[in-house]
Amino acid sequence: MAGTNLPRQRVNYHLRALERAELVELVEERPRRTRLVTFTLETEVGFATPQDLERFTDELAEALATTAARYEAPGRRYRVVAGGHPAPRTEAA
Repeated sequence: MAGTNLPRQRVNYHLRALERAELVELVEERPRRTRLVTFTLETEVGFATPQDLERFTDELAEALATTAARYEAPGRRYRVVAGGHPAPRTEAA
């Protein structure tokens, strides 16, 4: 799957496990089309304090809402979701 470097089958397996644990739920199922345009955004960021994280999320939400408003038009609807989780720890060389 795009952005994960994991095969679709593995992602699907873990998604189903999360569904069984009731940590996520299916909202909508759509028929598969021959081509669906998608996009992925990814970055890493560090925060010195919990307050920095809170300010970051506030600014990110505002920037996303502002950008989405600039492109609002009739046509194919996209749901944009931003989330964060701790990055895996790496061993020092």
